[in-house]
Amino acid sequence: VDFAVLGDSRSDLQINREVLRQIILDEPKIVLHTGDMVANGDIESQWTEVFPLYQPFFEKKNLYHVCGNHEAGHCTRNIVRKALGNDRSFYSVDFQNFTFLALDSNQITAEQIQWLSHLPVGRKYIPFLHHPAYPILSGHSGHEPVVKNFIPQFKRLGVKLVFTGHNHGYDRNEKDGIVYIT
Repeated sequence: VDFAVLGDSRSDLQINREVLRQIILDEPKIVLHTGDMVANGDIESQWTEVFPLYQPFFEKKNLYHVCGNHEAGHCTRNIVRKALGNDRSFYSVDFQNFTFLALDSNQITAEQIQWLSHLPVGRKYIPFLHHPAYPILSGHSGHEPVVKNFIPQFKRLGVKLVFTGHNHGYDRNEKDGIVYIT
């Protein structure tokens, strides 16, 4: 599977620009963003500022984004999401033999849990979300709502790999046969 994963790109536009330039050069089929494109999602000018950086993905419609804690109430209602044609906080994306699960770890609703619990076993699921369940990096600790609500579903679905953001650095951890990468 040819895909790229990035997240927490809110802090430095120049570094964000360089990371995205490299992703564009690599030409992945799918790009997953684990949240926090901007520092404050309630400030429209921040979305306007990052919009040109993500422009190459709009025509291809190959960028998939989940809500980060800094994006607040406008995570799904902004010009980036409008350009991507996606205003959902959780959804799935089928690609080749895989199903990427975009999950909202900021607001884990009964509707999202019900949707997740009705997914059939037997697919190769790769969830991506903002908050890590079992980080080993210093910074933010594990997110208890993710552990309580998502991990049992991941185990039921036979998930082997999960991508997260929130902690600002590379982290790889394995628990109960699931690899977690931040």
